[in-house]
Amino acid sequence: MPRWRPLRHSLGRITLLLGYAALAWLLLWPGAGTVLLVGLGAALDASERPQAADAIITLGGDAETRPFTAADLYRAGWAPQVILFTHAPDAAVTWGVEQTEDALYRTVLQAEGVPETAIRTLPQVVDSTADEAHALRSICTGSQHWLVVTSREHTWRAARLLRQVLAGCAQVHLIAAQHPHYGPLNWWHSDEWLLRYLHELLKLPYYRVRHG
Repeated sequence: MPRWRPLRHSLGRITLLLGYAALAWLLLWPGAGTVLLVGLGAALDASERPQAADAIITLGGDAETRPFTAADLYRAGWAPQVILFTHAPDAAVTWGVEQTEDALYRTVLQAEGVPETAIRTLPQVVDSTADEAHALRSICTGSQHWLVVTSREHTWRAARLLRQVLAGCAQVHLIAAQHPHYGPLNWWHSDEWLLRYLHELLKLPYYRVRHG
């Protein structure tokens, strides 16, 4: 296993550079580039409409949108509970400069009308979507139905990974977190969202090789 790591890292850097070059070419190609960028966004979007479920699962990351969407779903009555994860702290949290992502999510949820009694945090420390999937596996009994909230560009990869890990254990439906300004028709207008979509696209081959 260790001898593969240098090769994997080298391929990752090469893929990243090629991805940036390809995206820059698309952005400089008027008209047709826009069509292709919209198509790229659509290809990463596996989001679904909400339906009645046992719980709302909020994947880590993007605190600006995901907990707000989870709160919207709760208030709309789609599920009676919101499940969070315990994430590995980064340097800012360790130094006490910022609160943990889990604490921030909980604060947002409660401010948006989700009572503390309806929020559950899983104790396993996670650091990736794969970790989150396995943490969910540890609590499912074979009959759960979950709504999983994540960023729109992350829904395709998350859906594939979660359904693979939770096969025969729980049904999941991916719900895209809503952003007030950027979405599938204009994500490349923001530097931040441009990088997010590109990074997500470039993660797909890695997850395919690692997780099948």
